[in-house]
Amino acid sequence: MIEVIPLTLKQANTYVKNNHRHHGVTQGYKFAIGLQDASGNLKGVAIVGRPVSRSLDDGQSAEVTRMCTDGYPNACSKLYSAAWKTAKSMGYKRLYTYTLDSETGTSLKASGWSLDAKVTGRSWDTPVRPRSDKHPTCDKNRWVKAVASQIRHEVVHINKGADNLTMGAKFTHVTRVSRTEIKVKLAIRKLKREEQKVSKTKVAELVGLSREQLSRRYQHLFS
Repeated sequence: MIEVIPLTLKQANTYVKNNHRHHGVTQGYKFAIGLQDASGNLKGVAIVGRPVSRSLDDGQSAEVTRMCTDGYPNACSKLYSAAWKTAKSMGYKRLYTYTLDSETGTSLKASGWSLDAKVTGRSWDTPVRPRSDKHPTCDKNRWVKAVASQIRHEVVHINKGADNLTMGAKFTHVTRVSRTEIKVKLAIRKLKREEQKVSKTKVAELVGLSREQLSRRYQHLFS
């Protein structure tokens, strides 16, 4: 028997400090939850706060800033699902989280999350504001869980060092046009604007699809 329980930030951070592979504690939060077994042992925690990216911090979005378990079967999936259920009940329209590029995102897929963007890794250390990086600086995948009827700006956000390029497209006919198709169109537009060759390989990289998927489903966009 395992159940979801509420946690304070201190309780969740203590678990993260002792168990997380590559992240330390977090400073602020909206809420935190944990998974507890029948013996009262904590098997995992999720901390939800404001989106780290300013462009996503619109007052209607939140972010799972820490996800940490001891390897208990399906613990991550249960926590992601519970985090979304809680965030939605609080009125949030979208919930984001990030995984390292080397991670498959299996738990997120199992919980119904969608790959939202590929984000190029960067260091927070700059000449203007020297800082010691305490987080992985490799490329990451951004995932999102959103209210089904939510009409929103689709964003392909690509970080290139200190240069942030954000492309958004507001759409109203959600039932007729898929989010992915809009991303493909935005990626093509971006490459043309930068006078780069529009290739399926490059577009697939920008939107997070395989070249085969792009050719099979979105060939008509390249004609």
